[in-house]
Amino acid sequence: MHVAYARKLVVPFAGAALFCGLLFLFYPYRTTFQFDTDEGVNLIKARLVERGCQLYSEVWSDQPPVFTLSLARLFPWMQDDLNAARHLVLAFAGLLAASLAFVVQRVWGGWQALLAVFLLLLTPFVPALSVSVMIGLPALALAFASLAILMHWHSRPHPIWLLLSGALLGYSVMTKLFTGFLVPVFQVGIILAAGQAASFKLQAALKPLLLWSLAFFLVLAGICLNVIGPAQMLELILPHLEAGMSNYYQGYQEEYSRFELLAGALPIFGLALLGAWSALRRRQWLALYLMVWLLGGLGFFVLVSPAWYHHTLLLTLPAVCLAAGGLGEAFGGLARLFHRQKISLAQVTTTVAGLGLVVVLLWQRLPPVWEEFDHQPYFIALQSAQPASEQVILDEITPFGAQIQWMFTDLPMFAFQSDILVPPELAVLTSKRLASGELPQAEITRLVTEYRPEIILLGRFEYPGLEALLSADYRLYSSHLDTLLYLRADLKDLE
Repeated sequence: MHVAYARKLVVPFAGAALFCGLLFLFYPYRTTFQFDTDEGVNLIKARLVERGCQLYSEVWSDQPPVFTLSLARLFPWMQDDLNAARHLVLAFAGLLAASLAFVVQRVWGGWQALLAVFLLLLTPFVPALSVSVMIGLPALALAFASLAILMHWHSRPHPIWLLLSGALLGYSVMTKLFTGFLVPVFQVGIILAAGQAASFKLQAALKPLLLWSLAFFLVLAGICLNVIGPAQMLELILPHLEAGMSNYYQGYQEEYSRFELLAGALPIFGLALLGAWSALRRRQWLALYLMVWLLGGLGFFVLVSPAWYHHTLLLTLPAVCLAAGGLGEAFGGLARLFHRQKISLAQVTTTVAGLGLVVVLLWQRLPPVWEEFDHQPYFIALQSAQPASEQVILDEITPFGAQIQWMFTDLPMFAFQSDILVPPELAVLTSKRLASGELPQAEITRLVTEYRPEIILLGRFEYPGLEALLSADYRLYSSHLDTLLYLRADLKDLE
């Protein structure tokens, strides 16, 4: 029995090893300064926590704490903190690939599970987010692991699987709140499965539901009470709502529409429809988890404002699972045609549609994915023929390290790479925090005046309240492209 179960794990672990191996060996994350400014925000928060600052009471944050605390505990063990952090996210990506493959194998089969891993590599934003120090993919990896274990409970109904599944989704939500909509989805699945097994006896359905819910809410309660604290709970919700209601992102949403963010995944969604139809026709009811997840993710994506590129994973990841089933259906029909077996008109239509979507997917996604593996992105826009790289700015900052206690910047990756701390209240200096009004310009000016940072590096936002302070107490040391580097007037020049 145990040997047979262990064999079922071969395909998921092989798929995860292949996925992580390709990224580890060939993706240029070691030479990439940063993929997104959120990387710097997450890293500097963890650095402050590592150095003794308290999250939420000192370090302002509008995100749950699991990922930040994980990074803070990782840093003392690793000399190269940036790559260590990216390898932590890559480990989460491996968990995602293994869980996704397990789910597909459970519904459709082993070779469809390997197809799902291949589709995952072609999915927009997945390779970059698999090595970016951001919280969306780790949260979704934990959610998929929760689903995989829940599906295993359907075939082996032991309480331990319910407890583990509930706890993992709790940690997922405490990594990023956007997976919270899966809680009722999983709970309804448990009720229906347990009720059907007991001829729809309510008492039999309530016991597994309570076990799963107990594990989930214990994780939430433990983290909320012991780490976040009741007084800071609104920090996780209000800034997001207030930023969405402001006009701050109007230009962004016009430039990057939701459709444009999803356009690269349209063939995957087409294959997902074939997979959903195949699952329903064959009464593979576990696929309903993926279908409802996809619909719930679509609702979130449509309603949230603004919609960011990492939000697309809420839709594309369950779609990849369904698409692997649709791809398997198409290849199965092709094999029957090749062997001249009897095949219905509906199966012929499914085969032709599936193969056509595969061709479109490969034509659309292979070139950008190949370029992505061969490309070194930079955050700062390259606006001249001979632009300065991020390293030039770092080379100007790091020699002053012995004289510096604080650095104020809206590009925190530079502070992290230079091993300089930022004022804890200003570690999270994001567009969402500014848009929500949680951090007004007057408060920024007050905090900068209070901390008197030796270095100020600006490159993302404008600070009209700082103009008088910069003129009186600072001197412009250098400017490269979109950045301005100021030194406090009393900071000694290097000899």
